[in-house]
Amino acid sequence: FFDLLGYIPMDNDVELIGMLGIGKSKGDFTSYRKSTGEELSSVKKSKTSVRFGFGAEYKVMDNLATRLMFRHQRGNKDALKSITSANLGLVYYFA
Repeated sequence: FFDLLGYIPMDNDVELIGMLGIGKSKGDFTSYRKSTGEELSSVKKSKTSVRFGFGAEYKVMDNLATRLMFRHQRGNKDALKSITSANLGLVYYFA
């Protein structure tokens, strides 16, 4: 849904990033009988919850930076217990 980001400059080229947001996770889960492949049950679960994260950004050029972010979001107590992800990417700033 949305994320709020806060930046703390460490020097001219490096910033630390903190993140707080709200997201929705969803998944389809199906169980099968191992011997026959017969479908036993199928469940669709979704959960909207708070997520948080942290990371860092390194400015390569005036308008280009690399960013490493880690995020964690709590999920559903039955299926999606929690989701933790790491993302590495490029950020281009239009000026």
